[in-house]
Amino acid sequence: MSVVVSIPPSLRRYADKQATVKVKADTVNGVVSELFGRYPGLEKRLVEERGPLTLSEIYVDDREIGAMDGMDTPTPDGARVDIVAYVDDDPDAGAP
Repeated sequence: MSVVVSIPPSLRRYADKQATVKVKADTVNGVVSELFGRYPGLEKRLVEERGPLTLSEIYVDDREIGAMDGMDTPTPDGARVDIVAYVDDDPDAGAP
């Protein structure tokens, strides 16, 4: 199943400057796994530097996955997955 993942502007540099990316996965967990496999810098920025993604940061077709099945939320063909990430544009911001 092909879904479209929306990449926030502050994270596009980690996803080859793409605003959207198509991935094939049946669940949000599969979407995230494929996305991070394709763009390791995105995983580093979202997870390694901040801690795990929270359920309030991922939406499927405008619905927060925390109100559905969490990371096991199905992603039907044509679904839109939005990652809302609260990160600084500059990974070195605030560094001494």
